[in-house]
Amino acid sequence: DALILECEMIKKIRPMYNQLLKNHENYSYIKINKNIKYPYIEVSKEIEDYSLYFGPYTMDKKLDEIVSIISREYKTKIMNKCIKYDLNKCIGPCREIVSKEDYNIIIDTIIKDLNNSNKNLINILNKKMQDEISKLNFEKAKDINNDIVLLKSLSHKQDIINNANENKPILAWINLDDENIKIYVIKGAKLLKSELIKVEDFELDNLIYTIKEQILRNEENIAEEVVDKYYIDFANILYSYIK
Repeated sequence: DALILECEMIKKIRPMYNQLLKNHENYSYIKINKNIKYPYIEVSKEIEDYSLYFGPYTMDKKLDEIVSIISREYKTKIMNKCIKYDLNKCIGPCREIVSKEDYNIIIDTIIKDLNNSNKNLINILNKKMQDEISKLNFEKAKDINNDIVLLKSLSHKQDIINNANENKPILAWINLDDENIKIYVIKGAKLLKSELIKVEDFELDNLIYTIKEQILRNEENIAEEVVDKYYIDFANILYSYIK
């Protein structure tokens, strides 16, 4: 309740000394421009064009590291005619070593992976880590594990955004003691209702019916919330706590 109240008050009052939550630079996107011949992955502070964007994320410099991990493992380009191909760190689209069609298959794999909590890439890195462990290369294994942790943190952020954007109602409750239960009805990144009820009155089917009839029906004609930094903060708090 305190966290929710704090979010609501920050959004309403916008205190002058609360610089962290006012700083848009803390929010970044992973950008893939599929309108160019050989797309690459980059970090963007704003949605500037019709490229594909993932986010926004509140990860600052960590997002640059994650993009580097993805580019490195899939060997995608980072700029025109660099030396990455000579170092076996790129498949050479700029030198037309790989066809546009084959390169786009890789890009589509990355997009699918970003939409699927990076499971494919995490599996690849896990196998590499186990291979290094079997060779007793523990320092390399530790570096790979650090990459896995970063990717999982990105996946957690993306899951929160996806859950909020689905805009499906969530009913959550907490048993406060033997007599009282606190219920919450959440939709998107908005708290629709919170109420204290007696344990003896807690009948789940009746509660769901009441929510559908009295709460959700009244919300049908309300416009969807704008996904801004306050929306993301609220979603991060609510969905992280619920999880």
